[in-house]
Amino acid sequence: MISEDRILRYVKALISFDVHLVSEVLDFIYDSISTEKLSEIIPLILAKQEIKTPYEFGVNLPSNRKLSFPVNDSLLLKAINSFASDAVNEQSKAYQLTCLLWKNEMLNDEEKARLGEALKKWRANGKSSDMLYSYNLLEPDGNEEERLNRLIAENVDTFCNGNYVYDCSSQPLSDWVNELERVCILNHRLTEEQTVRVFEHIVVMLHKNVDAFTKDSSEDEIFFGGIKTIVNSIMLYVSEFFCSHAWNFVGNDYLGIFSEDLERLLEKGYRCLPMLIWLDTGADDLKMSCDIREKLKKSLFSKEESLRGQTVSAILYALKMENDIKDILDHMFSVLKVINDVRVVDSLMLIESLLLQGYDGDSDFANKVESLLIKIHDEMNNYELNADELVELGYHANFIAGVASVKYKDTKFLLPVKFPHFTLEEAGFNDVFLGYERGKEKAEEKVGC
Repeated sequence: MISEDRILRYVKALISFDVHLVSEVLDFIYDSISTEKLSEIIPLILAKQEIKTPYEFGVNLPSNRKLSFPVNDSLLLKAINSFASDAVNEQSKAYQLTCLLWKNEMLNDEEKARLGEALKKWRANGKSSDMLYSYNLLEPDGNEEERLNRLIAENVDTFCNGNYVYDCSSQPLSDWVNELERVCILNHRLTEEQTVRVFEHIVVMLHKNVDAFTKDSSEDEIFFGGIKTIVNSIMLYVSEFFCSHAWNFVGNDYLGIFSEDLERLLEKGYRCLPMLIWLDTGADDLKMSCDIREKLKKSLFSKEESLRGQTVSAILYALKMENDIKDILDHMFSVLKVINDVRVVDSLMLIESLLLQGYDGDSDFANKVESLLIKIHDEMNNYELNADELVELGYHANFIAGVASVKYKDTKFLLPVKFPHFTLEEAGFNDVFLGYERGKEKAEEKVGC
């Protein structure tokens, strides 16, 4: 184990070195240091290193961490001046820095006004993806609405006029990803007519490609050697779009062929389960069928990592649609009593999300979580995992313990409930131990936890 103070000294010495070396090391350091110490490190990094963008190599900024540090005028001016640059790379750096400062609420009203004005001037003429994302960070004012609506219409037109049929080249599929992403960035601003138009073009393009996307790997090694990654990205955006607007498609003539193609794509591990849950839900009682429930129970413990991951999302989506998922969770906890491999981690990630969302569909949920954490804590060395997988297992178990310690701190149980976590000495790794603190932080940010 390395102390956090020693890590901090190491970073101070490191940040003046080559950006490639710094970037490689920082990702590990972010996972191994508390939020308090991380808040000390980031200003030093920003002063010495350039932020990574799609256009230039640099250092990544930490995500999903609640940072807080004083924002000096030079840092604020760095963002403002970069927004005014003609170089798209500098503009991208400015946007990422703005996101860091804005989302972590590190700016006072005057600073927000200055930076917000620079951001608005930048997006008055731009069309980049960063610029579109910026409307989710800072809402458009009245003067911006007309231009924004025009950009959205242009993006819808561009996507719906695109031909994305695979022709032994990755270009049509890459174009599909890029153009659909631009539509999805401002999903919530689309009109019903625009959503239907985009959906129907998605269905047409998927149907034209479904044979290519579902070939056996032995039939087309080139396709499955790399292009499948692009198709995975396509299906992520398709799922995001469909699940955001599904009620607009009730009775749509394209739903039948869409459902059939999704079933074929699911067999190859593509992200289809959340969409199939909506398509499976009965129109009368709005409940999942027994068939899809059994499919979720099975796929949550699939040997295929991609299938497990989308099953977690699908179960959360089913809950959002007000389905009772208790039987699925009962099955999950039963299986977790007997398996001891990497598949446990996906279930832990599901439990994290349920706790943070305030799941209360099972009065015995806390006791089941407690029993699982006790098992992991007592039998950690018996799990069939390599070193990295053990660290991941320990981190997620500790994260759950942290969330549960906050969520249930005022809950009265018939018998005392405890949520064991690995101490720093037991864990042997800072990032495992810090999972507990991060779980507590996340739970405290959530209303009702």
